[in-house]
Amino acid sequence: MMINLLPWRQHLRLQQEKITKQIIFIAIGMTLAMVIAAHYTMSEMIDRVQTQVFELKKLQPVVQNDHATPQVERGQQRTKNLFIEVMKRHHYEVCFTEIARERNIVDFSGSAKTAAELTEFLIHWQAAYLFSEIKIDKLQNQRESDGIEFHFHAVER
Repeated sequence: MMINLLPWRQHLRLQQEKITKQIIFIAIGMTLAMVIAAHYTMSEMIDRVQTQVFELKKLQPVVQNDHATPQVERGQQRTKNLFIEVMKRHHYEVCFTEIARERNIVDFSGSAKTAAELTEFLIHWQAAYLFSEIKIDKLQNQRESDGIEFHFHAVER
């Protein structure tokens, strides 16, 4: 007696080909869907940026023709000088985490090893010439470390 396994093998091969084709079709479909989604997302981002550029271009002549331009330039120069001074190396353990400027008041937040270290830093700070007044608003011990958190504001000259 002889058993013919060839029809079974052929059926298995056809079934495997069918599954392989389905996997390839699904992969191509998913890739196509991702490309379409990426295209749509990028198109939306480009449109938003172009709208922002257009809005900025509409404002540009107003800023250039404004009579307050010298004030803006002075503010930019003050900010530049401040960042130059902040970037200079010093031996104090003082770290600024936030610097914000509104009109002629600059707010500083950060951390220091001790309140005495912060005081010594402010006394010898080379950027002090930029300000007419420096006032400490907050000193608070840090829970995670031995240092302190601080917040002070300075009035520009």
